[in-house]
Amino acid sequence: MAPQTIKVAFNGLTWEENPIKVSQTLPVKHTIATMERKFDTKDMNGFAIGSYVMTYHPGTEDKKCSFVGMQVFDGTLLGKKGSFTCNASGIYECGTVDTKWTIDPDASTGELKGLTGTGWYKVSGHNPGQEVPGELTVEMP
Repeated sequence: MAPQTIKVAFNGLTWEENPIKVSQTLPVKHTIATMERKFDTKDMNGFAIGSYVMTYHPGTEDKKCSFVGMQVFDGTLLGKKGSFTCNASGIYECGTVDTKWTIDPDASTGELKGLTGTGWYKVSGHNPGQEVPGELTVEMP
């Protein structure tokens, strides 16, 4: 099947960020966050959970960080039920989050088994409950 690009949107349900506890003092702030999201569009409907590791850039007073993470989606994508995992990476800077997703085809289930694709979302003023728009380009197995 040919790749399809769809508009997606999610609402952040939870976000919990905490410093990573280490035995040594680090010169940079290093945190881990867990989250839950609800996707509710005609092409993508379901829930996701995920975790991110963030390193705040020195001298930015917590206004800029780089992050990597994983998100597991469970629900319906283009009428097919199952789950898939996205690897995520991005930048947070002065209140704007810019994230890229890559779907791991080996970490999918159900009718989405073998799904491939990439995507993104970008949002300013990331507040709980705020709808966050993005895009996914996917290829069904």
